[in-house]
Amino acid sequence: PISDRYPGIRIRRRVLRQYPQQNLASHLIGYLGAVTTRELQQESSLSYQPEDHIGRMGIEASYDHLLRGTPGTALELLDHRNRRLFHHTKPSTPGHDVVLWLEPKLQRHAEHLLETAVHNTSALSGAMVLLDVRTGGILLAASYPPFNPNEIQNATPKTWKQLVQNPAQPLFDRVTRMAIAPGSVFKVVTAAAALEESRLNGQDSFHCQGYLHNPNQLRCLIYARYGQGHGPTTMVDAITRSCNVYFFNCSERLGETRLCQWASRFGFGSRTGIDLPMEASGYLPTPENVKDRLGHTWRKGDTPRLAIGQSALLATPLQVARMMAAIANGGKLVRPRLVRRTISHNSSTSLLPQDELAQPTSSMSSSTLPLSSRTQSKLKEGLFRAVNIRGGTAYRTVRSELVEISGKTGTAEIRGEEDHAWFAGYTPSHQPRYAFAVALEHGGSGSANAGPLTLQLIDSMSLDGYFD
Repeated sequence: PISDRYPGIRIRRRVLRQYPQQNLASHLIGYLGAVTTRELQQESSLSYQPEDHIGRMGIEASYDHLLRGTPGTALELLDHRNRRLFHHTKPSTPGHDVVLWLEPKLQRHAEHLLETAVHNTSALSGAMVLLDVRTGGILLAASYPPFNPNEIQNATPKTWKQLVQNPAQPLFDRVTRMAIAPGSVFKVVTAAAALEESRLNGQDSFHCQGYLHNPNQLRCLIYARYGQGHGPTTMVDAITRSCNVYFFNCSERLGETRLCQWASRFGFGSRTGIDLPMEASGYLPTPENVKDRLGHTWRKGDTPRLAIGQSALLATPLQVARMMAAIANGGKLVRPRLVRRTISHNSSTSLLPQDELAQPTSSMSSSTLPLSSRTQSKLKEGLFRAVNIRGGTAYRTVRSELVEISGKTGTAEIRGEEDHAWFAGYTPSHQPRYAFAVALEHGGSGSANAGPLTLQLIDSMSLDGYFD
């Protein structure tokens, strides 16, 4: 052995993962980190060794038990003359191959779009997610800024400290963990609640004077800018033109209890159950929880502000995309998933669907929302007109000549800081296949800054044959 020839040298074994795509989908793939003493004690059933590296984020963490396989062993018993008396070997077992829904070309394009947007706007960071409205399969989930998992594996304590203390937080997955105010994209929930609770029939016209009761409170943006309201407004008009006052009126008709119940049914305040670790649940303020969370009881102004996606409401881009998928697919609240199947090396025909690998709890399973055909029709009409009819909030920035897009802009106001920019929806409009959400943290206008990213992404998908 080399240690006998060179007593001062000790060779230590280390296994490293190679990530040939560098930064691509880094938050989804994750990285490996050295196993700790505590983990060696707690996870002995997984046969960890002191030199092992295990999954610390993303798929590496969620599916570590399948990816790593089991090491082999060899045992020999020798006598004093070095003659073999006993020999036993146990072969190693290779880990599974994990096949993702992810489309690398789309993922790379989305990450480039986010990088460009952050550099060209006031945005600090951003996220884009696109999923199949029927299966919940995630075709892209981009978070900016990214990181390089190859560098993390070899990071020195100094490099690691710099990475963790970086104010841009490159290790933070904005798709599943960035919980921010969704703004007007949430109005779809308020509309569904108002229609289903029979407070409005969709044809009723409400006169928007620019404010609800007081010219200095609960106003529409056009009143703040031009001193006028939207005039006679139906449900479809309100979604198309994003009329705050219409939805303030809806909140008065509904009351906080019904509105909060419907927000919960759409998945707000709960994790989606995606097969990634550390997902945020966001926060849905209710009369029952605001005291513990915010230190005050439910206030009169909380209900109308919640109706337009403000108040203390916090949501992740993934939650918003799933909400849009539910509208697109007829009311099914799908559970997003990144892993499509795994392939066992014990049998080339062993294909296991993701559901068999990580069973969700009942609260995270797919469920069906009680949306009538009338409600679905009104919501879809409003989302279509918001993009494709002159006067819609996204008409100038999202309307495509290649494929019809339906969606909703959102500009979430943050006191003392730049607004958050949102755009969310689905495509194609009349036979939906994909739902999406784009969020730019402190990115300003949803229409001006988040919307164009969607248009560029969807147009590139059309040119690449995703709608053929």
